[in-house]
Amino acid sequence: MDKFYVDIVQKWKNDYEFRMTVKTAINFVVTVIFALFNVALSIYYRSAWYGGIGAYYVLLALIRGAVALVEIKSRKMEEKQQNELRKKTFLGTSILLFIMNMVLVVPVTMMVFFQREIKFDLFLSIGMAAYTVCKAVTTSINFAKRNRLDNFLLKEISVINFIDMLVSILLLQNALIVVNSGSDNHEMFLLSAVVSAIFMVLAVGLSIYNLVGYKKIGENDSEVNDVD
Repeated sequence: MDKFYVDIVQKWKNDYEFRMTVKTAINFVVTVIFALFNVALSIYYRSAWYGGIGAYYVLLALIRGAVALVEIKSRKMEEKQQNELRKKTFLGTSILLFIMNMVLVVPVTMMVFFQREIKFDLFLSIGMAAYTVCKAVTTSINFAKRNRLDNFLLKEISVINFIDMLVSILLLQNALIVVNSGSDNHEMFLLSAVVSAIFMVLAVGLSIYNLVGYKKIGENDSEVNDVD
C-alpha cells in the first residue's frame, strides 16, 4: 500500500499529463456541483439568467467528463488506438465547446442590459472574488504551459479552462456591479458592455481556434500515413 502511494506521488511530480488528467477529473466534479447549483437557482427564482448559466455549466461538465474518462481509459491502449479515441473525442468536445459559447450569449446579453436577477450580498461577492483571482492565476499559468503537452486533448482542456476563467471574471464583474452600483449606473453599464463583448469575442475565437486545431490533427495524421 505504501508503495502504491509513493508511486502516485512520484507520478504526480514527474508526469504533467497525469496531473492534468487528475485536475480535469476534479474540475469535472466541481463543474457538476456548479451546474446543479445554478439549475436549482433557476428553478427557485424562475430565472432565465441562472438557467443560461446552468446550461453553460452542464455543457462544460460534459466536456470535462468526456476528456477525463477518455484519458483514464486510453492509458491502457496502444498509441494508435489512443490517438484515434482522442481525435474522436476532440471533435465532439470542440463542437460542444462552440455550442457552450453560443449558449453563453443569452446570460451575457441579459447581464449587459441589466436584465439579470442576481441576489448576491457583499460577503458572497468577496468570496467569489478570492476564488476567481486564484482561478485566474492558476489557469493562466497552465494555459501558458500548454505547448509542453504532446496530448492534443489535454491541450484542448487548457483552452477550455481559459474560457471558463473568462466566464468567471464576467460573473464576478456582474456580481460586484450589482452589489456596489445597482442597475442604474450608466458608466457601469458601458464598462460591463465593453468587457463582456471583448471576453465573448475571445471565447468564441478560442472555440473556433479549437475546431481549426482538429483539422490540423487530421492533416498530421494524413502525413504520417503517407510516410508509412
